[in-house]
Amino acid sequence: MYGSNWAACTSGVLNLKTGAVSSKPLLPDDYCDFPRIQDDLVGYQNRYIYAARFRVDHMATFDAELKYDNQTGQVQVHEFGPDKESGEAVFAPKLNAQSEDDGYVICFVNDVNDRSCECHIIDAQDFEGPALARIKIPSRVPHGFHAAWVPVDPAG
Repeated sequence: MYGSNWAACTSGVLNLKTGAVSSKPLLPDDYCDFPRIQDDLVGYQNRYIYAARFRVDHMATFDAELKYDNQTGQVQVHEFGPDKESGEAVFAPKLNAQSEDDGYVICFVNDVNDRSCECHIIDAQDFEGPALARIKIPSRVPHGFHAAWVPVDPAG
């Protein structure tokens, strides 16, 4: 319908010494968008990628979040359930995190039936498990709302 490269998560490698460029699809079975990594690792090698998965029916809607492991190729899926839609998630590391995925994936989830909205907090190390918290938001947060995690300095 849309072709195999439509919103595909792809790894690109630029060799600065030779000028060679290579790429490979990471998630050939899923359409996704809004890929994110731990913000402290932007520009460096990282292990985990988080992305919003979408289904393509009459229009694209985000129905789950994905966690991709760059070392093993394993994909984990956090489903929100029927008639629930998400968008871009952010990663928030725990204080004194011990590993790259020692933290939380945070996103807004909308219910298409009653138009309610929740903020879901997902344990990144138990990604397919239930959300640790589901916080009701007093109004709907629109799709495409971008966010960033900015920790507060505990010292001040």
